[in-house]
Amino acid sequence: MARGVSTVLDVGLACLLVTASATLLITTVPSTPAPPAADRVGRALLPSTVTVETHEQPLETSVADLLVDAANNGGLTPPVRRIIQNRTRAIHARTQLYVTGSTERTTVRLGPDPPPGVAIDAAVFRLGNSSRIVVRTWSA
Repeated sequence: MARGVSTVLDVGLACLLVTASATLLITTVPSTPAPPAADRVGRALLPSTVTVETHEQPLETSVADLLVDAANNGGLTPPVRRIIQNRTRAIHARTQLYVTGSTERTTVRLGPDPPPGVAIDAAVFRLGNSSRIVVRTWSA
């Protein structure tokens, strides 16, 4: 008889625990994921090499060098913009780049603006004496 009562109590307790666990899982609000580290995205993106078609021959250079050159020379040409956008999307689609050239007169911005209300991470990469690239990332 004691064994029958114990089994009923065990089953009742198990049902209570399962119900409490299910209620907790259903009512818990998922937290917003943190944005990917902009430093990590920048370290993967900026030194990566790309090939640009020039008048004489194809030129292999880094994304960082292309961006700084564009900032120093007044902006990105459409073909170079496409190359860098494709490389950026391949690494992380939600990335925005701000580039200031050595003269600081021209700033190049590349990538979409983050939507309002999202957490943003940023990292600054200094190249040479005065050029800098700011990488901003966010999650959806």
